[in-house]
Amino acid sequence: MKKTWYGLLMFMICHLSFSQHLEESIYTATETFITNKNLQSLETLSKQEATFKSQVSTKDEHLAFVFLLCNKAYYLKDINRFHLAISTYETAWKRYNDNRLSSISDYDIIEYCLKPLGNLYTKTNNYTDAENTIKQYLSLAKENKNNTQYIAGIINLSVLYQTRGMHQSVLDLIDKTKHISNIETKQKDKLNALKASSLIALNTSINNNLDNDVIFPNSKDMFNKQQLEYELALKKGNYELALKHLNLSEIFQKKDSLTNRDIAKHFVKKAQLHYLLSDFE
Repeated sequence: MKKTWYGLLMFMICHLSFSQHLEESIYTATETFITNKNLQSLETLSKQEATFKSQVSTKDEHLAFVFLLCNKAYYLKDINRFHLAISTYETAWKRYNDNRLSSISDYDIIEYCLKPLGNLYTKTNNYTDAENTIKQYLSLAKENKNNTQYIAGIINLSVLYQTRGMHQSVLDLIDKTKHISNIETKQKDKLNALKASSLIALNTSINNNLDNDVIFPNSKDMFNKQQLEYELALKKGNYELALKHLNLSEIFQKKDSLTNRDIAKHFVKKAQLHYLLSDFE
């Protein structure tokens, strides 16, 4: 009986030792790749990946393997191997989700897997999978009360909808962020730019739909606002209003940042409007 228990104990110790060694080996292989990313190190990592894949069994090992896959996919994306990057991210997400790895780690699967996966779907015109993936991590971000990632999802889904000409959906989506406070400045700027673009596409006046204090707080933004209103008025054939906004944009334009080409283009715009107006008077 003692021999049986001793044998079982030795088996458990050996198994634990192997498991810890395997987990450490996966992380070491990945970190070695990260410090020297190139096609040769990618080939080495891929060979190691094939070996590790048949051995992983514990949650910790699966997590280490997900870490490897996400870093490999990131590099594949950087070298424009989009479809291979997509399949690698998909494998990482499936392994993470199937093994419920969120229960043992706070590894940011949204940032390191789902966000880049959704963006790659959009880049490769796979809009259905892009929308599904973005909605998936929007739900996760909301569940985790991570406003930064939630807003990132809103932005990425808005970009996708604009690509498909779904401008009202963009406005409806951005409207969901109204109740969220302390949105990062960079994200707020992106939301505002997306909203303004969709308003113009729908031939809707920006003045009636944007809060000046929030959306256009400085000279640069006010200049951009007037330029957007100029383009909208021009699109509608309201040349008098277009000229008004073009003139207003001059007030907020930083003269010292203009090149000779910028100045020339501005005067050409004004000359064209004056000519168009003379035909209609």
